[in-house]
Amino acid sequence: MNARDRRAVILGGGSLLLLAVVWLVILPWWADWSAVREQISESRQQIEDLQEKTGRLIAMDRQLEPVLGAAVKKPLAGIGASRAQLIKDLMDLHAKSGIQIRSMQPESTRPLRELPGVVRLPIQVQSTCQPLQLVQVMAAARDSSGLLLVDRVELASGAQQGPGGMNVTMVWSTLARQENAP
Repeated sequence: MNARDRRAVILGGGSLLLLAVVWLVILPWWADWSAVREQISESRQQIEDLQEKTGRLIAMDRQLEPVLGAAVKKPLAGIGASRAQLIKDLMDLHAKSGIQIRSMQPESTRPLRELPGVVRLPIQVQSTCQPLQLVQVMAAARDSSGLLLVDRVELASGAQQGPGGMNVTMVWSTLARQENAP
């Protein structure tokens, strides 16, 4: 092999080696680097979105706390625990106000579209009371340790309760975390 052929082989081999290094090392590294930069950008956007949502939730907590009390800051329990706590809170609330409960009937849960993974647990309570007792139970509901929401109130006068006596049907509810939600 003469010098010219040797130079051609070396130049060709070097070119092939350079092409192999570019093809097998530099291009895959460049693709991975670009993918990582894109993931970083997406992650930053997700962090910004989460910070915005967190800020909105904090603002909502500040707005709701004067209306709903300190229960707004508590984490939501599961459906079973929340329903048991709601029944206990309602029995205590009515007992403190001197209201006699005639019946307590849980209703079906309703998912909240605005809050995925959260359901509303309503319970219908039928009772007899005087108007002042009704006002007392409504005022005491705000100071309850749990989140108590009044969905509906129906009043009917009842002669058997004495003057001013009423039959009251109230639908109370609370919020709970849906167990099978992620």
